[in-house]
Amino acid sequence: MLVSATVFAAPKPEAPKPVTVTSPVIGDIVCQPGTIVSYEGGALKKCTLVANKTIPSTGIVCQANRAISLYPDGALQECRIDKNVSFAGSDVTIQANSTISLYPDGSLHRGMLDKDKAVKEPAVTCSRNNAITFSADGKLAACSPNDYTYYVGKGTCLPDNEVTYYPDGKIKSCTYSTPVYQNRTCKVGDKVEYYPNGEFKECTLPEERAVTGSVASCKADSPISYHSNGAVAKCTLSSSAEGMPAGAVVQFDDKGKMLNPGAAAPVTNGNGTTPAK
Repeated sequence: MLVSATVFAAPKPEAPKPVTVTSPVIGDIVCQPGTIVSYEGGALKKCTLVANKTIPSTGIVCQANRAISLYPDGALQECRIDKNVSFAGSDVTIQANSTISLYPDGSLHRGMLDKDKAVKEPAVTCSRNNAITFSADGKLAACSPNDYTYYVGKGTCLPDNEVTYYPDGKIKSCTYSTPVYQNRTCKVGDKVEYYPNGEFKECTLPEERAVTGSVASCKADSPISYHSNGAVAKCTLSSSAEGMPAGAVVQFDDKGKMLNPGAAAPVTNGNGTTPAK
């Protein structure tokens, strides 16, 4: 028996309608959709730029497709710059294609140096192609010196590695290099932090060390913290001591007495005394 059938073609799907995406504009900043972060009052805090943006009164050109951050009043806080930016007051030039950070008054907070910068206080030359940081009052807060930095009585800091400074110009942290007097307090080649009085604060212990005033010993190649008088404040035990097992992280007061597990070591001033409450 012959059976005939009619086959109907499925209707063609309609072509998708074009969608127009409008980039949101906040003030005079054109942001990529979905990247906007605002302050509570609605002012733009951060977004990703659609196109290069020249910041009025500064001449700074922020790069497209990169994040821009603003203060609540609309002043530039941070962006990636398209051209070199010079700051006459500090005689510093920040190189293009790097991130620049500013304080609310427009002064430089942090940026990548385009050329070496000699600083009088502290007396160092900060090397190009490394970041430089200033405090709000214009003092050097951090940079990477192009030569070894000698810290009297402690040793040296490795060049082309970031060194941070206290407001008075004393070293706050650096990568420890050559020790003096066979100092074995901190491990060479690792990060070290100092108290304002110049005593070691935190670092990596280079070899096992007995804790003065205690039967405990600290494990080598482990983090160690010191009080401002040089006494051990916190370390990892190399062997069991005073009821604590080897490998336990314990804390001590500035006389060497082991504190209860988990207790915080008392805070001391730069002269080794406890602050008045």
